[in-house]
Amino acid sequence: MTPSALVIGGGIAGMQAALDIANAGFKVILVEKSPTIGGHMLQFSEVFPTLDCPQCIGTPKMVEVGSHPNIELMAYSEVESVTGRVGDFKVRIKKKPRYVDINKCTGCGECANVCPVSLPSEWDIGMSTRKAAYIPFPQAVPAKYTIDKREERPCKAACKTACPIGTNVPGYLALIAAGKPQEAYDLIRRTNPLPAVCGRVCYHPCEDACNRGQVDDPLAIAALKRFAADQVDIDKLETPQITRNDQKVAIIGSGPAGLTAANDLALLGYGVTIFEAHPEPGGMLRVGIPEYRLPKEMLAREIAYIQRLGVEIKTGTRIGEQLSLEELRDKYQAIFIAAGAQDSLELDVPGKDTPGVISALSFLHDVNMGKKVAVGARVAVIGGGNTAIDAARVAQRLGAASVTVVYRRSRPEMPANSAEVEAAEAEGIEIMFLAAPTRIIAKDGRTSQMECIMMELGEPDASGRRQPIPIEGSEFTIDVDTVIPALGQAPNLAFAKGPGLEVTERGTIAADATSLATNIESIFAGGDAVSGPDMVITA
Repeated sequence: MTPSALVIGGGIAGMQAALDIANAGFKVILVEKSPTIGGHMLQFSEVFPTLDCPQCIGTPKMVEVGSHPNIELMAYSEVESVTGRVGDFKVRIKKKPRYVDINKCTGCGECANVCPVSLPSEWDIGMSTRKAAYIPFPQAVPAKYTIDKREERPCKAACKTACPIGTNVPGYLALIAAGKPQEAYDLIRRTNPLPAVCGRVCYHPCEDACNRGQVDDPLAIAALKRFAADQVDIDKLETPQITRNDQKVAIIGSGPAGLTAANDLALLGYGVTIFEAHPEPGGMLRVGIPEYRLPKEMLAREIAYIQRLGVEIKTGTRIGEQLSLEELRDKYQAIFIAAGAQDSLELDVPGKDTPGVISALSFLHDVNMGKKVAVGARVAVIGGGNTAIDAARVAQRLGAASVTVVYRRSRPEMPANSAEVEAAEAEGIEIMFLAAPTRIIAKDGRTSQMECIMMELGEPDASGRRQPIPIEGSEFTIDVDTVIPALGQAPNLAFAKGPGLEVTERGTIAADATSLATNIESIFAGGDAVSGPDMVITA
Protein backbone atom coordinates (compact mmCIF):
# COMPACT_ATOMS: atom_id res chain seq x y z
CA MET A 1 0.00 0.00 0.00
CA THR A 2 1.36 3.43 -0.94
CA PRO A 3 1.58 5.68 2.15
CA SER A 4 -0.71 8.66 1.80
CA ALA A 5 -1.65 11.76 3.74
CA LEU A 6 -4.77 13.87 4.06
CA VAL A 7 -4.40 17.64 4.31
CA ILE A 8 -7.51 19.54 5.35
CA GLY A 9 -7.61 23.15 4.20
CA GLY A 10 -6.20 24.70 1.06
CA GLY A 11 -4.81 27.93 2.45
CA ILE A 12 -1.15 28.87 2.38
CA ALA A 13 -0.29 26.40 5.20
CA GLY A 14 -2.28 23.56 3.68
CA MET A 15 -0.77 24.08 0.24
CA GLN A 16 2.80 24.17 1.61
CA ALA A 17 2.20 21.04 3.70
CA ALA A 18 0.73 19.22 0.71
CA LEU A 19 3.70 20.20 -1.46
CA ASP A 20 6.28 19.16 1.16
CA ILE A 21 4.67 15.74 1.63
CA ALA A 22 4.13 15.22 -2.09
CA ASN A 23 7.71 16.18 -2.90
CA ALA A 24 8.84 13.54 -0.41
CA GLY A 25 7.17 10.96 -2.62
CA PHE A 26 3.93 10.42 -0.77
CA LYS A 27 0.41 10.63 -2.16
CA VAL A 28 -1.56 13.61 -0.79
CA ILE A 29 -5.28 14.28 -0.77
CA LEU A 30 -5.91 18.00 -0.23
CA VAL A 31 -9.47 18.84 0.85
CA GLU A 32 -10.74 22.43 0.59
CA LYS A 33 -14.31 23.47 1.34
CA SER A 34 -14.25 26.40 -1.12
CA PRO A 35 -14.41 26.02 -4.92
CA THR A 36 -10.72 27.03 -5.06
CA ILE A 37 -7.60 26.67 -3.00
CA GLY A 38 -5.63 29.75 -1.91
CA GLY A 39 -7.23 30.66 1.39
CA HIS A 40 -7.81 34.08 2.88
CA MET A 41 -4.24 35.33 2.52
CA LEU A 42 -4.80 36.09 -1.15
CA GLN A 43 -7.45 38.64 -0.21
CA PHE A 44 -4.88 40.89 1.47
CA SER A 45 -2.89 43.56 -0.31
CA GLU A 46 0.30 42.93 1.75
CA VAL A 47 1.50 40.43 4.35
CA PHE A 48 3.43 41.13 7.57
CA PRO A 49 6.33 41.47 8.23
CA THR A 50 7.85 41.57 4.77
CA LEU A 51 4.99 43.50 3.11
CA ASP A 52 5.21 41.07 0.21
CA CYS A 53 2.40 40.65 -2.30
CA PRO A 54 0.19 37.70 -1.19
CA GLN A 55 -0.85 36.95 -4.75
CA CYS A 56 2.80 36.74 -5.81
CA ILE A 57 3.43 34.20 -3.05
CA GLY A 58 0.19 32.23 -3.26
CA THR A 59 -0.67 31.85 -6.93
CA PRO A 60 2.54 29.99 -7.92
CA LYS A 61 1.89 27.53 -5.09
CA MET A 62 -1.74 27.12 -6.26
CA VAL A 63 -0.55 26.24 -9.76
CA GLU A 64 2.07 23.84 -8.38
CA VAL A 65 -0.51 22.10 -6.16
CA GLY A 66 -2.99 21.84 -9.04
CA SER A 67 -0.43 20.22 -11.35
CA HIS A 68 1.55 18.06 -8.89
CA PRO A 69 1.28 14.35 -9.84
CA ASN A 70 1.23 13.26 -6.18
CA ILE A 71 -1.56 15.63 -5.09
CA GLU A 72 -5.24 14.82 -5.53
CA LEU A 73 -7.12 18.08 -5.12
CA MET A 74 -10.65 17.85 -3.74
CA ALA A 75 -11.97 21.40 -3.85
CA TYR A 76 -15.54 22.24 -2.84
CA SER A 77 -15.46 19.29 -0.43
CA GLU A 78 -15.63 18.82 3.33
CA VAL A 79 -14.47 16.15 5.74
CA GLU A 80 -17.46 14.64 7.52
CA SER A 81 -15.75 12.08 9.74
CA VAL A 82 -12.39 10.53 10.60
CA THR A 83 -12.17 7.05 12.15
CA GLY A 84 -9.42 4.49 12.78
CA ARG A 85 -5.95 4.92 14.21
CA VAL A 86 -2.51 6.12 13.23
CA GLY A 87 -1.51 4.51 9.98
CA ASP A 88 -5.00 3.25 9.26
CA PHE A 89 -7.44 6.15 9.12
CA LYS A 90 -10.75 6.06 7.28
CA VAL A 91 -12.08 9.43 6.21
CA ARG A 92 -15.55 10.27 4.90
CA ILE A 93 -15.49 13.25 2.53
CA LYS A 94 -18.56 15.03 1.20
CA LYS A 95 -18.09 16.43 -2.28
CA LYS A 96 -20.54 19.28 -2.78
CA PRO A 97 -22.25 19.57 -6.18
CA ARG A 98 -20.98 22.24 -8.54
CA TYR A 99 -23.85 21.62 -10.99
CA VAL A 100 -21.17 21.88 -13.68
CA ASP A 101 -19.37 19.05 -15.43
CA ILE A 102 -15.78 19.91 -14.52
CA ASN A 103 -14.48 17.53 -17.18
CA LYS A 104 -16.16 19.65 -19.85
CA CYS A 105 -15.81 23.10 -18.25
CA THR A 106 -13.04 25.11 -19.93
CA GLY A 107 -13.36 28.13 -17.65
CA CYS A 108 -14.47 30.31 -20.57
CA GLY A 109 -16.96 32.25 -18.44
CA GLU A 110 -19.84 32.19 -20.93
CA CYS A 111 -22.17 30.77 -18.28
CA ALA A 112 -21.44 33.75 -16.01
CA ASN A 113 -22.01 36.15 -18.90
CA VAL A 114 -25.57 34.93 -19.41
CA CYS A 115 -26.40 34.12 -15.77
CA PRO A 116 -29.25 36.41 -14.60
CA VAL A 117 -28.61 36.03 -10.86
CA SER A 118 -26.23 38.32 -8.98
CA LEU A 119 -25.06 37.54 -5.46
CA PRO A 120 -22.64 39.20 -3.00
CA SER A 121 -19.04 38.25 -3.76
CA GLU A 122 -17.35 36.43 -0.89
CA TRP A 123 -13.97 37.15 -2.46
CA ASP A 124 -14.63 40.88 -2.22
CA ILE A 125 -16.19 40.44 1.26
CA GLY A 126 -19.59 41.50 -0.03
CA MET A 127 -18.43 44.84 -1.47
CA SER A 128 -19.21 43.76 -5.02
CA THR A 129 -21.37 41.15 -6.69
CA ARG A 130 -20.74 38.01 -8.67
CA LYS A 131 -23.01 35.80 -10.74
CA ALA A 132 -24.54 32.58 -9.43
CA ALA A 133 -22.36 30.82 -12.02
CA TYR A 134 -18.88 31.83 -10.91
CA ILE A 135 -15.26 31.19 -10.10
CA PRO A 136 -14.15 33.06 -6.97
CA PHE A 137 -11.36 35.00 -8.77
CA PRO A 138 -9.58 34.75 -12.13
CA GLN A 139 -6.55 32.81 -10.84
CA ALA A 140 -8.67 30.17 -9.06
CA VAL A 141 -7.42 26.57 -8.98
CA PRO A 142 -9.16 24.60 -10.24
CA ALA A 143 -10.37 27.12 -12.84
CA LYS A 144 -13.79 25.50 -12.99
CA TYR A 145 -17.13 27.23 -12.59
CA THR A 146 -19.65 26.52 -9.84
CA ILE A 147 -23.37 27.26 -9.86
CA ASP A 148 -24.43 28.60 -6.49
CA LYS A 149 -28.02 27.43 -6.03
CA ARG A 150 -28.20 28.94 -2.55
CA GLU A 151 -30.09 26.04 -1.04
CA GLU A 152 -29.46 27.67 2.32
CA ARG A 153 -31.51 30.75 1.40
CA PRO A 154 -33.68 31.84 4.36
CA CYS A 155 -36.94 31.35 2.46
CA LYS A 156 -35.97 27.84 1.25
CA ALA A 157 -37.70 28.74 -2.05
CA ALA A 158 -41.06 28.45 -0.31
CA CYS A 159 -42.77 29.72 -3.47
CA LYS A 160 -41.48 26.78 -5.51
CA THR A 161 -42.47 24.31 -2.79
CA ALA A 162 -45.98 25.79 -2.58
CA CYS A 163 -46.55 25.54 -6.33
CA PRO A 164 -48.44 22.29 -7.06
CA ILE A 165 -46.28 21.67 -10.14
CA GLY A 166 -43.00 22.94 -8.65
CA THR A 167 -42.51 25.85 -11.05
CA ASN A 168 -39.02 27.35 -10.73
CA VAL A 169 -40.30 30.68 -9.44
CA PRO A 170 -36.94 32.12 -8.27
CA GLY A 171 -35.46 31.23 -11.66
CA TYR A 172 -38.01 32.95 -13.85
CA LEU A 173 -38.23 35.99 -11.57
CA ALA A 174 -34.47 36.39 -11.83
CA LEU A 175 -34.65 36.15 -15.63
CA ILE A 176 -37.38 38.78 -15.76
CA ALA A 177 -35.32 41.05 -13.50
CA ALA A 178 -32.39 40.59 -15.88
CA GLY A 179 -34.54 41.74 -18.81
CA LYS A 180 -34.90 38.25 -20.31
CA PRO A 181 -38.65 37.60 -20.62
CA GLN A 182 -38.19 35.04 -23.42
CA GLU A 183 -35.86 32.95 -21.27
CA ALA A 184 -38.25 33.37 -18.32
CA TYR A 185 -41.13 32.13 -20.48
CA ASP A 186 -39.08 29.15 -21.64
CA LEU A 187 -38.28 28.26 -18.03
CA ILE A 188 -41.94 28.50 -16.99
CA ARG A 189 -42.96 26.33 -19.90
CA ARG A 190 -40.70 23.49 -18.80
CA THR A 191 -43.28 22.62 -16.14
CA ASN A 192 -46.36 24.55 -17.28
CA PRO A 193 -47.61 24.48 -20.89
CA LEU A 194 -50.18 27.21 -20.14
CA PRO A 195 -48.18 30.21 -18.85
CA ALA A 196 -50.55 32.87 -20.20
CA VAL A 197 -53.57 31.08 -18.76
CA CYS A 198 -52.06 30.59 -15.32
CA GLY A 199 -50.70 34.12 -15.31
CA ARG A 200 -54.33 35.26 -15.43
CA VAL A 201 -56.39 32.75 -13.46
CA CYS A 202 -54.03 30.99 -11.05
CA TYR A 203 -54.75 31.75 -7.40
CA HIS A 204 -51.00 31.73 -6.80
CA PRO A 205 -50.35 29.69 -3.65
CA CYS A 206 -46.74 30.69 -4.30
CA GLU A 207 -47.56 34.25 -3.25
CA ASP A 208 -49.21 33.05 -0.05
CA ALA A 209 -45.97 31.22 0.79
CA CYS A 210 -43.61 34.03 -0.29
CA ASN A 211 -41.58 35.05 2.75
CA ARG A 212 -41.32 38.59 1.45
CA GLY A 213 -44.87 38.93 2.76
CA GLN A 214 -43.48 38.75 6.28
CA VAL A 215 -41.63 42.00 5.60
CA ASP A 216 -44.19 43.94 3.53
CA ASP A 217 -45.97 42.37 0.55
CA PRO A 218 -45.26 39.11 -1.29
CA LEU A 219 -43.79 39.35 -4.76
CA ALA A 220 -46.39 39.62 -7.55
CA ILE A 221 -45.45 36.21 -8.91
CA ALA A 222 -48.58 35.54 -10.97
CA ALA A 223 -48.53 39.00 -12.53
CA LEU A 224 -44.87 38.54 -13.45
CA LYS A 225 -45.68 35.18 -15.04
CA ARG A 226 -48.36 36.92 -17.09
CA PHE A 227 -45.87 39.63 -18.02
CA ALA A 228 -43.37 37.08 -19.30
CA ALA A 229 -46.06 35.25 -21.29
CA ASP A 230 -47.35 38.48 -22.80
CA GLN A 231 -43.88 39.37 -24.12
CA VAL A 232 -43.75 36.20 -26.22
CA ASP A 233 -45.62 35.68 -29.48
CA ILE A 234 -46.53 32.03 -29.04
CA ASP A 235 -47.62 31.84 -32.68
CA LYS A 236 -43.96 32.33 -33.63
CA LEU A 237 -42.57 30.04 -30.96
CA GLU A 238 -40.55 27.27 -32.54
CA THR A 239 -41.46 23.68 -31.78
CA PRO A 240 -38.63 21.36 -30.71
CA GLN A 241 -37.38 18.41 -32.71
CA ILE A 242 -39.28 15.36 -31.47
CA THR A 243 -38.31 11.74 -32.04
CA ARG A 244 -41.60 9.93 -32.59
CA ASN A 245 -42.40 6.44 -31.37
CA ASP A 246 -45.21 4.11 -32.41
CA GLN A 247 -47.11 4.32 -29.11
CA LYS A 248 -50.53 6.03 -29.06
CA VAL A 249 -52.27 7.61 -26.08
CA ALA A 250 -55.90 8.72 -25.82
CA ILE A 251 -56.76 11.58 -23.48
CA ILE A 252 -60.34 12.19 -22.36
CA GLY A 253 -60.86 15.90 -21.75
CA SER A 254 -59.02 18.99 -22.92
CA GLY A 255 -58.96 20.96 -19.69
CA PRO A 256 -55.71 21.88 -17.92
CA ALA A 257 -54.91 18.27 -16.92
CA GLY A 258 -55.59 16.89 -20.40
CA LEU A 259 -53.66 19.63 -22.18
CA THR A 260 -50.68 19.29 -19.85
CA ALA A 261 -50.57 15.52 -20.31
CA ALA A 262 -50.86 15.92 -24.08
CA ASN A 263 -48.05 18.48 -24.16
CA ASP A 264 -45.68 16.32 -22.11
CA LEU A 265 -46.48 13.07 -23.92
CA ALA A 266 -46.09 14.71 -27.33
CA LEU A 267 -42.65 15.99 -26.35
CA LEU A 268 -41.73 12.41 -25.41
CA GLY A 269 -42.70 11.25 -28.88
CA TYR A 270 -46.09 9.65 -28.25
CA GLY A 271 -48.96 10.00 -30.67
CA VAL A 272 -51.62 11.83 -28.67
CA THR A 273 -55.33 12.26 -29.41
CA ILE A 274 -57.59 14.29 -27.12
CA PHE A 275 -61.32 13.59 -27.07
CA GLU A 276 -63.36 16.63 -26.00
CA ALA A 277 -67.13 16.64 -25.51
CA HIS A 278 -67.56 20.37 -26.09
CA PRO A 279 -67.45 21.91 -29.56
CA GLU A 280 -64.23 23.77 -28.68
CA PRO A 281 -61.18 22.58 -26.70
CA GLY A 282 -60.20 23.92 -23.30
CA GLY A 283 -62.60 22.20 -20.92
CA MET A 284 -63.56 24.41 -17.99
CA LEU A 285 -60.96 26.93 -19.11
CA ARG A 286 -63.11 27.47 -22.20
CA VAL A 287 -66.64 27.14 -20.84
CA GLY A 288 -66.31 27.87 -17.11
CA ILE A 289 -64.03 30.90 -16.76
CA PRO A 290 -65.41 34.29 -17.85
CA GLU A 291 -63.89 36.18 -20.75
CA TYR A 292 -62.92 39.13 -18.54
CA ARG A 293 -60.63 36.82 -16.56
CA LEU A 294 -59.34 34.62 -19.38
CA PRO A 295 -59.56 35.92 -22.95
CA LYS A 296 -60.54 32.99 -25.14
CA GLU A 297 -58.19 34.13 -27.90
CA MET A 298 -55.27 33.74 -25.48
CA LEU A 299 -56.41 30.25 -24.49
CA ALA A 300 -56.83 29.26 -28.15
CA ARG A 301 -53.26 30.32 -28.95
CA GLU A 302 -51.78 28.20 -26.16
CA ILE A 303 -53.86 25.21 -27.26
CA ALA A 304 -52.77 25.76 -30.87
CA TYR A 305 -49.11 25.49 -29.84
CA ILE A 306 -49.81 22.13 -28.18
CA GLN A 307 -51.48 21.01 -31.41
CA ARG A 308 -48.36 22.06 -33.33
CA LEU A 309 -46.46 19.50 -31.26
CA GLY A 310 -48.50 16.87 -33.07
CA VAL A 311 -51.46 16.55 -30.70
CA GLU A 312 -54.81 15.84 -32.37
CA ILE A 313 -57.95 17.19 -30.70
CA LYS A 314 -61.34 15.69 -31.60
CA THR A 315 -64.05 18.03 -30.32
CA GLY A 316 -67.72 17.19 -30.03
CA THR A 317 -66.80 13.62 -29.07
CA ARG A 318 -68.28 12.47 -25.79
CA ILE A 319 -66.86 9.20 -24.51
CA GLY A 320 -69.70 6.90 -23.60
CA GLU A 321 -71.82 8.13 -26.49
CA GLN A 322 -69.86 8.38 -29.76
CA LEU A 323 -67.08 6.13 -28.44
CA SER A 324 -66.82 3.78 -25.50
CA LEU A 325 -63.91 3.40 -23.12
CA GLU A 326 -63.53 -0.20 -24.30
CA GLU A 327 -63.14 0.96 -27.91
CA LEU A 328 -60.39 3.36 -26.88
CA ARG A 329 -58.56 0.56 -25.08
CA ASP A 330 -58.57 -1.45 -28.32
CA LYS A 331 -57.04 1.39 -30.35
CA TYR A 332 -54.59 3.02 -27.92
CA GLN A 333 -51.76 1.72 -25.77
CA ALA A 334 -52.81 3.94 -22.85
CA ILE A 335 -55.71 6.17 -21.80
CA PHE A 336 -55.52 9.23 -19.56
CA ILE A 337 -58.85 10.35 -18.09
CA ALA A 338 -58.93 14.10 -17.49
CA ALA A 339 -62.66 14.61 -17.74
CA GLY A 340 -62.79 17.20 -14.97
CA ALA A 341 -65.70 17.93 -12.66
CA GLN A 342 -68.38 19.07 -15.10
CA ASP A 343 -71.59 18.35 -13.15
CA SER A 344 -73.19 20.90 -10.84
CA LEU A 345 -74.36 19.91 -7.37
CA GLU A 346 -78.11 20.41 -7.27
CA LEU A 347 -80.00 22.99 -5.20
CA ASP A 348 -82.27 20.87 -3.02
CA VAL A 349 -85.16 23.17 -2.06
CA PRO A 350 -88.81 23.39 -3.15
CA GLY A 351 -89.16 25.22 -6.46
CA LYS A 352 -85.65 24.33 -7.65
CA ASP A 353 -86.98 23.51 -11.14
CA THR A 354 -88.79 26.81 -11.58
CA PRO A 355 -87.89 28.66 -14.79
CA GLY A 356 -85.30 31.28 -13.86
CA VAL A 357 -83.19 28.86 -11.81
CA ILE A 358 -80.00 27.93 -13.68
CA SER A 359 -76.83 26.31 -12.34
CA ALA A 360 -73.68 28.42 -12.35
CA LEU A 361 -71.85 26.01 -14.66
CA SER A 362 -74.70 26.01 -17.20
CA PHE A 363 -74.95 29.79 -16.95
CA LEU A 364 -71.22 30.35 -17.50
CA HIS A 365 -71.15 27.73 -20.26
CA ASP A 366 -73.95 29.43 -22.20
CA VAL A 367 -72.37 32.87 -21.85
CA ASN A 368 -68.90 31.63 -22.83
CA MET A 369 -70.28 29.80 -25.87
CA GLY A 370 -71.92 32.99 -27.10
CA LYS A 371 -75.53 32.17 -26.30
CA LYS A 372 -77.90 34.99 -25.42
CA VAL A 373 -78.72 34.77 -21.71
CA ALA A 374 -81.34 37.02 -20.12
CA VAL A 375 -80.98 37.36 -16.35
CA GLY A 376 -83.47 40.13 -15.61
CA ALA A 377 -82.91 42.98 -13.20
CA ARG A 378 -82.48 41.03 -9.94
CA VAL A 379 -80.07 38.10 -9.62
CA ALA A 380 -79.25 35.94 -6.60
CA VAL A 381 -76.20 33.67 -6.66
CA ILE A 382 -76.07 30.92 -4.05
CA GLY A 383 -72.63 29.84 -2.85
CA GLY A 384 -69.29 31.23 -1.71
CA GLY A 385 -66.72 29.73 -4.08
CA ASN A 386 -64.92 31.10 -7.09
CA THR A 387 -67.64 29.89 -9.44
CA ALA A 388 -70.24 31.83 -7.46
CA ILE A 389 -68.20 35.02 -7.70
CA ASP A 390 -67.61 34.48 -11.42
CA ALA A 391 -71.34 33.97 -12.01
CA ALA A 392 -72.21 37.08 -10.02
CA ARG A 393 -69.79 39.30 -11.88
CA VAL A 394 -70.90 37.92 -15.25
CA ALA A 395 -74.57 38.48 -14.36
CA GLN A 396 -73.81 42.11 -13.59
CA ARG A 397 -72.00 42.48 -16.89
CA LEU A 398 -75.12 41.15 -18.63
CA GLY A 399 -77.07 44.10 -17.28
CA ALA A 400 -78.51 42.98 -13.94
CA ALA A 401 -79.29 46.00 -11.80
CA SER A 402 -78.93 44.10 -8.53
CA VAL A 403 -76.74 41.04 -7.88
CA THR A 404 -76.62 39.40 -4.45
CA VAL A 405 -74.40 36.51 -3.43
CA VAL A 406 -76.07 34.46 -0.68
CA TYR A 407 -73.59 32.48 1.41
CA ARG A 408 -74.46 30.38 4.43
CA ARG A 409 -71.25 31.00 6.36
CA SER A 410 -69.26 34.13 7.25
CA ARG A 411 -66.47 35.83 5.30
CA PRO A 412 -63.56 33.95 6.98
CA GLU A 413 -65.04 30.62 5.82
CA MET A 414 -65.64 31.80 2.25
CA PRO A 415 -63.52 29.63 -0.09
CA ALA A 416 -63.49 32.12 -2.98
CA ASN A 417 -60.26 33.96 -3.70
CA SER A 418 -60.20 37.10 -1.55
CA ALA A 419 -59.06 39.31 -4.43
CA GLU A 420 -62.03 38.17 -6.54
CA VAL A 421 -64.43 38.78 -3.65
CA GLU A 422 -63.05 42.28 -3.14
CA ALA A 423 -63.33 42.99 -6.86
CA ALA A 424 -66.97 41.84 -6.83
CA GLU A 425 -67.80 44.11 -3.91
CA ALA A 426 -66.01 47.02 -5.60
CA GLU A 427 -68.31 46.48 -8.60
CA GLY A 428 -71.36 46.85 -6.37
CA ILE A 429 -72.22 43.20 -5.84
CA GLU A 430 -73.75 42.57 -2.43
CA ILE A 431 -72.65 39.55 -0.40
CA MET A 432 -75.19 38.34 2.14
CA PHE A 433 -73.45 36.23 4.76
CA LEU A 434 -75.02 33.69 7.14
CA ALA A 435 -78.07 33.08 4.97
CA ALA A 436 -79.31 30.07 2.98
CA PRO A 437 -82.23 29.54 0.60
CA THR A 438 -85.20 27.47 1.75
CA ARG A 439 -87.51 27.67 -1.31
CA ILE A 440 -87.99 29.34 -4.66
CA ILE A 441 -91.29 31.21 -5.07
CA ALA A 442 -92.82 31.47 -8.54
CA LYS A 443 -95.21 34.01 -9.99
CA ASP A 444 -96.81 33.62 -13.41
CA GLY A 445 -94.76 30.48 -13.95
CA ARG A 446 -91.38 32.09 -13.34
CA THR A 447 -89.05 32.80 -10.44
CA SER A 448 -90.21 35.80 -8.46
CA GLN A 449 -88.81 35.50 -4.93
CA MET A 450 -86.37 33.40 -2.95
CA GLU A 451 -87.11 32.59 0.66
CA CYS A 452 -84.04 32.39 2.89
CA ILE A 453 -83.28 31.70 6.52
CA MET A 454 -80.56 33.22 8.68
CA MET A 455 -77.79 30.95 9.93
CA GLU A 456 -75.41 30.79 12.87
CA LEU A 457 -72.12 28.91 13.01
CA GLY A 458 -71.70 25.84 15.17
CA GLU A 459 -68.87 23.34 15.49
CA PRO A 460 -66.54 22.58 12.54
CA ASP A 461 -67.79 19.99 10.05
CA ALA A 462 -65.85 17.56 7.86
CA SER A 463 -64.48 20.42 5.76
CA GLY A 464 -62.92 22.02 8.83
CA ARG A 465 -65.22 25.02 8.59
CA ARG A 466 -67.84 25.82 11.22
CA GLN A 467 -71.16 24.21 10.41
CA PRO A 468 -74.03 26.59 9.59
CA ILE A 469 -77.15 26.05 11.70
CA PRO A 470 -80.54 27.57 10.76
CA ILE A 471 -82.01 30.11 13.18
CA GLU A 472 -85.62 29.20 13.76
CA GLY A 473 -88.12 31.91 12.85
CA SER A 474 -85.59 34.05 10.92
CA GLU A 475 -87.04 33.45 7.44
CA PHE A 476 -87.14 36.32 4.96
CA THR A 477 -87.62 36.77 1.21
CA ILE A 478 -85.75 38.63 -1.50
CA ASP A 479 -87.11 39.58 -4.90
CA VAL A 480 -85.31 37.83 -7.75
CA ASP A 481 -85.66 37.26 -11.47
CA THR A 482 -82.88 34.70 -11.73
CA VAL A 483 -81.38 32.32 -9.17
CA ILE A 484 -77.94 30.87 -9.92
CA PRO A 485 -76.89 28.03 -7.58
CA ALA A 486 -73.11 27.57 -7.36
CA LEU A 487 -72.96 24.83 -4.76
CA GLY A 488 -70.02 22.83 -6.07
CA GLN A 489 -69.10 20.42 -8.82
CA ALA A 490 -68.59 16.69 -9.27
CA PRO A 491 -67.16 14.45 -12.01
CA ASN A 492 -69.55 12.70 -14.39
CA LEU A 493 -68.13 9.19 -14.66
CA ALA A 494 -71.03 7.44 -16.38
CA PHE A 495 -68.70 6.51 -19.27
CA ALA A 496 -66.39 4.62 -16.90
CA LYS A 497 -68.88 2.21 -15.37
CA GLY A 498 -68.53 -0.46 -18.06
CA PRO A 499 -64.85 -1.43 -17.55
CA GLY A 500 -65.21 -1.44 -13.75
CA LEU A 501 -63.10 1.62 -12.98
CA GLU A 502 -62.71 2.04 -9.22
CA VAL A 503 -64.44 5.13 -7.85
CA THR A 504 -64.00 6.70 -4.40
CA GLU A 505 -66.72 7.50 -1.90
CA ARG A 506 -66.52 11.11 -3.10
CA GLY A 507 -67.44 10.07 -6.61
CA THR A 508 -63.97 10.64 -8.03
CA ILE A 509 -61.68 8.18 -9.81
CA ALA A 510 -59.34 6.24 -7.54
CA ALA A 511 -55.81 6.73 -8.88
CA ASP A 512 -52.31 6.36 -7.48
CA ALA A 513 -51.01 9.73 -6.30
CA THR A 514 -47.61 9.23 -7.94
CA SER A 515 -48.18 7.19 -11.09
CA LEU A 516 -51.83 8.26 -11.68
CA ALA A 517 -52.58 4.60 -12.47
CA THR A 518 -56.11 3.34 -11.88
CA ASN A 519 -57.18 -0.20 -11.02
CA ILE A 520 -57.35 -1.01 -14.74
CA GLU A 521 -54.10 -1.64 -16.58
CA SER A 522 -53.11 1.09 -19.07
CA ILE A 523 -55.79 3.51 -17.82
CA PHE A 524 -54.58 6.55 -15.89
CA ALA A 525 -56.46 9.52 -14.47
CA GLY A 526 -55.73 12.99 -13.12
CA GLY A 527 -57.04 16.47 -12.55
CA ASP A 528 -60.44 17.23 -11.06
CA ALA A 529 -61.73 13.79 -12.05
CA VAL A 530 -59.43 12.45 -9.32
CA SER A 531 -59.09 15.31 -6.85
CA GLY A 532 -62.56 16.81 -7.16
CA PRO A 533 -62.96 20.47 -8.16
CA ASP A 534 -59.78 22.41 -7.52
CA MET A 535 -57.59 25.17 -8.92
CA VAL A 536 -56.34 25.22 -12.51
CA ILE A 537 -52.73 24.88 -11.40
CA THR A 538 -53.60 21.86 -9.23
CA ALA A 539 -55.32 20.08 -12.10
